[in-house]
Amino acid sequence: MIEYLALRIVLATGAALPRRMMLWLGARLGDVLHLTGFYRRIVHRNMTFVGLWSPEEERRITRGLYRTLGKYAADFLRPTTRPLPFRVVNEHVLTEQTVDEHGAVAISAHFGNWELLASFFSQRVADLSLVVKPMKNPLVDRWLTKRRLESGASSIPPRSALRRSLRILRRKGVVAFMIDQYAGSMGTPALFLGKRTKTVRTVAGLVNRTGCGAFGIYALLEDDGAYRVVLQRPPTADCAPNDRDEAVAMLQESHNKMISEWITTYPEHWFGWFHRRFKDVLDYQSPTRSQTVCRSHEESGIGLSEYDLREK
Repeated sequence: MIEYLALRIVLATGAALPRRMMLWLGARLGDVLHLTGFYRRIVHRNMTFVGLWSPEEERRITRGLYRTLGKYAADFLRPTTRPLPFRVVNEHVLTEQTVDEHGAVAISAHFGNWELLASFFSQRVADLSLVVKPMKNPLVDRWLTKRRLESGASSIPPRSALRRSLRILRRKGVVAFMIDQYAGSMGTPALFLGKRTKTVRTVAGLVNRTGCGAFGIYALLEDDGAYRVVLQRPPTADCAPNDRDEAVAMLQESHNKMISEWITTYPEHWFGWFHRRFKDVLDYQSPTRSQTVCRSHEESGIGLSEYDLREK
């Protein structure tokens, strides 16, 4: 109840203050979270493990990450009656991927202002569903589900993602997935930010099995206060796979490569740094050990309940 009351207070504040002021306050909140060390150990462990930046660059990116988090939170908590400005790059990709009889999968991540994308889609896609984990707080989850519905998107829990996604694709709809978090028993190893770690298999399996369209999408806040919504085709494979498993694995690599390029270009906009994304290969508990032994391919859960899309 306390968490929900805090949410209502922030919502009321967002409705009363100008957007410019809310963005400034969001950035300052990010500074405070950074100074207090909120999740900084996990952020540092992830960045060090990926190993793409020097210590000085990592510190700069981390400061920007917290400020960006605060700004996106401020915009997300604005009333839906005050739409945010955005411009679209490569909008033709959406049309090209959704015009056929198979529907399309939108591939996204906890990158940029992903919640804004529902508003973007609502003006262009009549049948949109988001595969999202329910919030632990039922009151907050109910508010969030209602907000998404107001934006024109229905929510699908991961446990029923396959069944409902197939139904939506058959009626030429669009299903959106965020595939950047640790997949656990629902994933198989694939390269992500240069590291082989478990990635959810569902999206690649759906694309391979149904022949549906697929495109990446993200929204970044720019200096003028508008969002740049970018649509992108995933990179294509250089050769045809020999079997279904290989085809799905190649699609996983393609989707991860696309998202990895987003993150390496705009690292302060990926909030996966706050998560234990690599916990199958990275020890987050020990202060000294940086890596654990990766499970074998056979132990990684290829044949997993409804997430296994291979033909039986």
